[in-house]
Amino acid sequence: MRTRGMLFVLSCCGGLALHADTLQVYPLQEVRVIANRVPTELAALPYAITLRSAPQWATRRSYSVEELLQGIPGVFVQSRGGTSDLRIVIRGFGARGAGDRSNNGTTRGVRILLDGVPLTEPDGRTALDLLEPLALQQAEIVRSNTSLLWGNASGGVLSFRTLPMELPDAAPIRATLAVGSFGYRRGALQVLPIPTLALTATYARSDGWRRHSEGERFWLGSSLQTALSPTLRAELALSATRNRFLIPGPLDWETFEQDPTAANATYAQQRARRENTLASISLMLLHTPAPTTQVNASAFVQPKFLVRSERGTYREFSRVQTGASVVAWHRASWGQLHPSLAVGADYVVQDGPALFYGLAPDGGRDSVLRANKREAAFNGGAFVRAALELEQRLWLWAGLRAEWLRYRLIDALAPSRSAVKDFQTWLPAVGINVRLSDAHSLYAHASSGWEVPAYNEVDPPPTNASAGINPDLQPMSSWTWELGSRHLLRVAPLRLAMQLELALFHILVRNELVPYGGGRFYVNAAHSTRSGTEAALTVSTDWGAALRLALTYGRYRYAHYRIDSSYFGRSGVVDYSGHAIAGVPELLGSAQLWLPLPAGLPLRWEVELQHTSSYYADDANTITVPAALLLSTAVRATEELRLGDVGLLPWVELRNVLNRRHVGSVYINPDRDARGRPLFAEPGMPRALNLGLQLRY
Repeated sequence: MRTRGMLFVLSCCGGLALHADTLQVYPLQEVRVIANRVPTELAALPYAITLRSAPQWATRRSYSVEELLQGIPGVFVQSRGGTSDLRIVIRGFGARGAGDRSNNGTTRGVRILLDGVPLTEPDGRTALDLLEPLALQQAEIVRSNTSLLWGNASGGVLSFRTLPMELPDAAPIRATLAVGSFGYRRGALQVLPIPTLALTATYARSDGWRRHSEGERFWLGSSLQTALSPTLRAELALSATRNRFLIPGPLDWETFEQDPTAANATYAQQRARRENTLASISLMLLHTPAPTTQVNASAFVQPKFLVRSERGTYREFSRVQTGASVVAWHRASWGQLHPSLAVGADYVVQDGPALFYGLAPDGGRDSVLRANKREAAFNGGAFVRAALELEQRLWLWAGLRAEWLRYRLIDALAPSRSAVKDFQTWLPAVGINVRLSDAHSLYAHASSGWEVPAYNEVDPPPTNASAGINPDLQPMSSWTWELGSRHLLRVAPLRLAMQLELALFHILVRNELVPYGGGRFYVNAAHSTRSGTEAALTVSTDWGAALRLALTYGRYRYAHYRIDSSYFGRSGVVDYSGHAIAGVPELLGSAQLWLPLPAGLPLRWEVELQHTSSYYADDANTITVPAALLLSTAVRATEELRLGDVGLLPWVELRNVLNRRHVGSVYINPDRDARGRPLFAEPGMPRALNLGLQLRY
């Protein structure tokens, strides 16, 4: 009923756009989308995508990328402690990325790119340490399966760029200072000596709203765009960070209600934490010998040193991830028809030792070496995609990707557990986009996808503890079907412009990956289905007011799911067929209103509402996470306040105005304490005041 009502309203709006005499249409955006890998206008894409730029998050709290992902239909993002430890879910992909066993601090099933190269590791995990919001210039959020282009774990794509936007009026020096509740403070300095070179340094810290939830991050980066010749352009990006955050852990519901600031006693006693030192160096070369031909080649290296206190052990990981890719594209013209062909290949490898020690009483490392492993992952793929364009009115797409992934485990202390596991697949996709007018387009998309179990997820279950890699675990495979509409119009008498977006999706998944024992081991559920509607409406006026609405309604169910209950210490079979998939709410809604303040002040008042429906934290559907409705407000400058040669952009924001107690994130299929209570709830942020000032010189 909700879906039919939404379709009726948006259909009526579409009818107005086509017939009302007072409406003026705008051409659809001709924005080149980097995540698409070849030159493509936004209006021609056959799947849902949202674009955002730095001004939309530069004057916000922005400890992490959480703020810039809020209010996007189909995207569910939660902060697990106020730092860069986020849980990101797109149309159900990434739902299991919460819990123990290194799921803290990483996300699953969603591919994340920085300056065109993957932060996502070959096994599908992504740590968010290298994403510094104040260094990011733009973001592309692809809300559909793009495995054809990116391969494993591409249920959605988040593509971020630190490269300068080449704006002629960009201030050459920018400094940002911010403070707020719970010991929040951050500072950033960005220097643009020339419009195509950016140098950035930032520091951020938060004491957290729970005990044992402090976080601190240093970040340095530089990015450069330069023309090596009239047909060759180079993009060089470097970033490095030292990020440390404590993990307060999950609470039982009784403790959550009585003392939401508490930390899980075991996590606090063991000083559960992540201390990450990472860097990324990437080079991209773009050769354009003709407007209809392009070759894009990139290479990157990402050294990492990771320390974790986890499950009674002190863990050190020394890893290096390297990769390269090349994509060639050519477009021909046959009268009104313009066929094009893109071919590409990718290769990524990550390798390095993992050392596990006993945990000293103070949470440090003792002298007992418990595990000495070498964990390597290799991922290679190649794709071909053909497209046919009919005079900017019709686009047809078809493509195929072949992909191979290998895990190699060498166990120095237990050689019998050493193992190699290979995965291979073929991934077809097709799409169509029809431009009905300069302001209205329709699209359809069908894409296969896959997601291999991440390296830490292939640990064997208790029933097969002698294996190094779980021999029974299979990749998750999926098919995504999507229909969508994009519409831009202007209502002249009311002096406003409207942008409407609608997407309908249906996803079939086989071998759904599900965590048990707080993530100690994983199993394959047989089948699941995900169906939903996403709608977004943006209204802007000539006089400075704006409104943005986003709504997602989805139904996520296990179609067939029978599991051997020996995993739970019982005999027989447990049947969860028909149950809701854990960790994904059915209804997400947000409303953001911007109003200019009176008296001619260059200030704007903002009000934001976010609603999350209730959902389950376990496959048995016995642990319910209550619904939440949060209100936030802010006042920000709409233009620089001049003080000589210095421009000032101040802001003040109050989050969770009503101080609603809510669950910030959950552990899926959680452990239980000695009294049998599930430990699943991570409290969300209470009322918080933040103040900030950006100086531009």
